[in-house]
Amino acid sequence: MTRLTPLPLLSAEAIGLDDRDRTVGGEPSHTLDFIDTAARLLRSGHPYHAWRLIDRVTRVYQLKSVDLTLLQAKALEHCRQPNAAVELLFNARRRFPDNDTLAAYLLELLEAHPQPPNPASRQLAWAALARHDQPVDVLRAARILTRFGDAPIGACRFDGETLSGWLLNAERQPPLSVVLDGIDYTLKPFLATPLLNRNGLGGERDGFSFKLPYRPRHIRVHLANKDLAGSPLVFSGASDVASSGDAALTIAEQDGAVDVIVPVYKGYAETKACLKSVLTAANRTAYRLIVVDDASPDPLLATYLRKLADQGHITLVKQAVNAGFVQSVDRGLRLGPHRDAILLNADTVVHGDWLDRLRDAAYLANDIGTVTPFSNNGELVSYPTPMRAWALPKPAVLQRLDRLCAELPADSIVDIPVGVGFCLYIKRQCLTEAGGFDSRMIERGYGEDTEFCLRAERRGWRNVCTPRVFVGHAGSVSFGTEKADLAAKNVAKIYARYPDHSDQYDRFLSEDPLRPIRLALQRQFLPMRSGKRAELALLPTAQPDDLRGEWLAQGLSQTATFTLQASRAADGALSLSLQSTRTETPLSLHYRWPDDEQPLWQDLSRLNLARIDIYNLADWPFQIGPGLIELAIPYRIFLSDYAAYCPRITLTRPNAAFCGDPPNITACVECIDRYGSRLPDLNSPADLRQGSRQLLANASGVYLASRDGLNRFRRRFPEVRFRYRAPNRASDRDTAENIPPLPRDRHLRIAVIQAAPGGDDFEALLNMSRWLAARRLNAELIVFGESVDDGALLATGRAWVVGALAYREIPRMLALHRCSLILDASRWPQIEPIAWRLAKTCGLPIAAPAIGTYADLLDPTAGDIPLAPDATAENWLNAVLSAHPAISP
Repeated sequence: MTRLTPLPLLSAEAIGLDDRDRTVGGEPSHTLDFIDTAARLLRSGHPYHAWRLIDRVTRVYQLKSVDLTLLQAKALEHCRQPNAAVELLFNARRRFPDNDTLAAYLLELLEAHPQPPNPASRQLAWAALARHDQPVDVLRAARILTRFGDAPIGACRFDGETLSGWLLNAERQPPLSVVLDGIDYTLKPFLATPLLNRNGLGGERDGFSFKLPYRPRHIRVHLANKDLAGSPLVFSGASDVASSGDAALTIAEQDGAVDVIVPVYKGYAETKACLKSVLTAANRTAYRLIVVDDASPDPLLATYLRKLADQGHITLVKQAVNAGFVQSVDRGLRLGPHRDAILLNADTVVHGDWLDRLRDAAYLANDIGTVTPFSNNGELVSYPTPMRAWALPKPAVLQRLDRLCAELPADSIVDIPVGVGFCLYIKRQCLTEAGGFDSRMIERGYGEDTEFCLRAERRGWRNVCTPRVFVGHAGSVSFGTEKADLAAKNVAKIYARYPDHSDQYDRFLSEDPLRPIRLALQRQFLPMRSGKRAELALLPTAQPDDLRGEWLAQGLSQTATFTLQASRAADGALSLSLQSTRTETPLSLHYRWPDDEQPLWQDLSRLNLARIDIYNLADWPFQIGPGLIELAIPYRIFLSDYAAYCPRITLTRPNAAFCGDPPNITACVECIDRYGSRLPDLNSPADLRQGSRQLLANASGVYLASRDGLNRFRRRFPEVRFRYRAPNRASDRDTAENIPPLPRDRHLRIAVIQAAPGGDDFEALLNMSRWLAARRLNAELIVFGESVDDGALLATGRAWVVGALAYREIPRMLALHRCSLILDASRWPQIEPIAWRLAKTCGLPIAAPAIGTYADLLDPTAGDIPLAPDATAENWLNAVLSAHPAISP
């Protein structure tokens, strides 16, 4: 064996993890303890240990501290991983959108480590220019935008008297346009900008500053229709004053008509489809279609709107500057001070007598203030799953859904905590009593509907949903990548003003009173859901820490039209979820087994299925086999374990020892009597094999990715035709963005993949880490997922437990943890070589017991290390360390 030179490793105690902290599920120490420990590690020259400490505690305890995030990013930067640090900070900005320190550090990283141009980086840089307050941030933002090739680059501000700002390289560019309350002026910068000049940016006369003769309501400073940072400027109270052109459009009397208000900024195709659907819908209710052009930068869209207005189809209101959704809505609402109104997003599509049905719902009771329809993308009123945004279905599907909704009883309404602004009917009396939308609280949009509805509720008005109307909604066309930041900022303000709203919202989602209606609609929709024959995949459970199950669920259903996935609760209760993989046909039906067995078979029989693919028998109830056979639909089975004839699934005993796959069933009965079954519904090996024989024999094909497994099954079920399916490497889409590994050091880090979630292999892992510690070797086990006892492994100082993570995260984490080798520590004859797949995808060698599929796959010429299946853990480590003499200094 090659003995590696010892290195000073940091034990769990050294980095501040006490017994309580190391135990998964225990109460964490105060966040400040972790911050202090990570900062100490960073100061003492251990950035890798600082990073992985924070990564673990954030995974295990779900901590969301800005300071922890900043420290973790700093550690990644010191580990020469600036791209990973940038991504971490951008993700954190969704949780902490107003944190200036986080934004400043992001600018510093983006300047020091050039990134490809992307919307998030641009938005961050332009926001820094608009703030003006930190000169170093302004310089960094200007350099970043210059590198991106943006033009023009500049900023402006108004202090109540003086309009000032700068335009980079103004001497080489045309004059600026300054728009004051709709009147255009030209401006050529004429002042020196010392800050820019001293730092090698711009020319000698890039600045401007002058007093305005009066205080305007709107100011816009732009060059060729591209605004400087800080422009446009819209001042508080400006929206309360009607523009001169609004007087002729205002309707003063109550006439029973409804104003449909559509604010427009971007999205020519979506806006055109929306307006066409409104104008061609057949309704008895009189309405006026008001389109508020919020200074759209799209000339094609502006021309289209003007054409509709000239033809008399719409009432067009043009904003002098882009004031945001809230002020656009407010201006539209003021045009009909006695009319009910519908706020309709420009990326929606309506059908039939949608307006009549919305109005009818609003007047079912005097205290109803707002009405929201169903939608594919409507937050708590989303169909078929609340709080999930489904892609916009095809026109025929949308039309069919709306027809089905229209057939519901006329009094079908459900009270909801708040209305949703993609399509919101508001009674005028409710609007008058509650007041308009709050443009001072809500920034530019997102959350304005929530705040208004909560304010109305305090005054006794109800918010309801009518499932009798279905409105298609594309989502985020105008705001694009800005949505996440806007939503985070505004939601925080709403929760501060309405502290009970969060619990009310969660309670509604938990009770889900709309669920029976969703289910009924889906079952009505099933017969016409697929014009051609469809495919169904029965997927295994995929819990967050079940890497194997998640991989199977991701990788084996790419061609299926529908999926049926099993999940077990902590009490063992089984539920099944039927989903569509096609965005144009949203479907999400759930069943409790065995209570809903008959509805399940009825629904599957209506799907026009041509084939069913079944994966991982261990996750399915034993009784599901006869039901599948009775459907008379061809099905294939892909075996990934031995649950068809071994109640322990993997042919192993609790000590992880391979049982030898005895041919005599008596030995199997004794094993189950002594160690118990891992199949929740079955303990008898004989009953299991009899039921499996029928299920396998009726399959159109039974496939295994292991020749060894193929031979074992053929011996057990000679009458079944089994087929070999060669295992494949992961495709590019299965891996995360390629991150270069951290700089190699003299430390061997062995990634443990397959054994992490289960308990059978834990003792082997613990013995290996203790063996490394006793010999003070500079090698370490990096355990991906969770173990039976994280604390015991961490205490050895030669093992690190990453914590629960998704399968798609593993390639990235392998690189960040500097892993040189993957170890599959499972001793049973595996069929699906998941660890091998990851190793080959990431270009790493793998060590694994030469049994099962690994007997064929391991390639010593590529650095793979075959391990003796019956050898001790220490012998395995000897084999691994002997194969890596280059690690030794």
